[in-house]
Amino acid sequence: MLVLQSALPVLLFAGHETKLILRGGTDTMSKAPPIDFIKHVLLHFLQRHFGINCALDVRKRGFSSYGGGEAFVTIQPLVYPLKSISLLERGQITSFTGIIWTARQEYPSVSKPLFAWTTLIRTRSLQHWRNPLQPRSRRTSPKHG
Repeated sequence: MLVLQSALPVLLFAGHETKLILRGGTDTMSKAPPIDFIKHVLLHFLQRHFGINCALDVRKRGFSSYGGGEAFVTIQPLVYPLKSISLLERGQITSFTGIIWTARQEYPSVSKPLFAWTTLIRTRSLQHWRNPLQPRSRRTSPKHG
């Protein structure tokens, strides 16, 4: 979904609301960021620091070999000029979430190491957390959403 990152700066200046339907790989093995990064990190950052209002709804997952992903995007035009920001301090980590989508129904070679890694991070860095992390499995087929 690199096309969204390319289109977003232009569509912010369109002067009207823009709606897109993007199709293709939402979770690829290339250097493109997964759609969950765009939805939960990039768009949140843009909203918080620049007031950019962009909604992203992932309707169907698509993997690099299969394609077939679909996302609906609504971009509101800017109502005022973009302001500059200064990000010099990192701040405290308050939470983190890991999301893995695979083309297979079961993928223990990924889920078990990920759970071990998140447990290690939790015990070393975030000792004040009360709730343990829990792996969850959601069985979907890339061709059938």
